[in-house]
Amino acid sequence: MSSSNSNEIASDPASRKKSRLTLLAVFAVFAAPLVLAIIAFNFWRPTKTSNYGELLPPVNLPDLELRTADGQARQPFALESLRGKWVMLHLDSGACAAACRTKLYYLRQVRTAQGKHFDQVERVFIVLDDQPLAADLAHEYAGTHFVRLSNAPTLPAVLRAGDVTARIFLVDPIGQLMMRYPPNADAGRIAKDLRRLLKVSAPD
Repeated sequence: MSSSNSNEIASDPASRKKSRLTLLAVFAVFAAPLVLAIIAFNFWRPTKTSNYGELLPPVNLPDLELRTADGQARQPFALESLRGKWVMLHLDSGACAAACRTKLYYLRQVRTAQGKHFDQVERVFIVLDDQPLAADLAHEYAGTHFVRLSNAPTLPAVLRAGDVTARIFLVDPIGQLMMRYPPNADAGRIAKDLRRLLKVSAPD
């Protein structure tokens, strides 16, 4: 065997190792932001914060049997389709009395207040009963996802609140429940919370 062939064979393992290390380094550079975001959303919940909403231990929402509640067709709807966005949840009767309408108005104003980042925020109104959805809601609050929940008993327990219809809930971009707001919440302070979150997740 010639000396040149021996050198080539000897260098192959070193060359392959160097290639693998280079590939791993490139992967790490591109994956780092995603990994850090997942860690931040799931595990870094500071104990001392200036947020208005109540931070909750991160939890995935259960598989919900949802169908669109506005219009004639009742199409399946998956919350997973809103991944990558901050989602404000509001739950109530389809009749949507005065307090319910106030919350829908607040959600619209909070989203509008986010300026150029408003498209990073979605609004979902989950109908908990069999009452028909009030006819004017879809027009008055266009852009809100009006959906009806079939397996209602599974949700209130996850939301950790007996008064779910009195509250607004916030779901993070990876689909986890992260915050809830008190009854009769201050829309301006909700908007401020969301502005801080968007500053981190959707920087200029």
